[in-house]
Amino acid sequence: MAKGFTPLSIRLDNLESVLNPSLLGNRESVQNPVTEGTKMAAAFLIIFPPMLIFMFLQRWFITGIERTGIVE
Repeated sequence: MAKGFTPLSIRLDNLESVLNPSLLGNRESVQNPVTEGTKMAAAFLIIFPPMLIFMFLQRWFITGIERTGIVE
């Protein structure tokens, strides 16, 4: 891994402590609804670009998968 590189999924996990530093080290069962909604929106933004790419290039993905099963 490149130095200083952190995957988005790990950053998403740390998002709660960044938004609300008073929760650092104090993970109670009560969740802040604003933080939870923000984490859900961030998760959507992480998933959206690959999903959009797949939607436009789906024809070529499916063709490639079909051809791998053909034995000549």
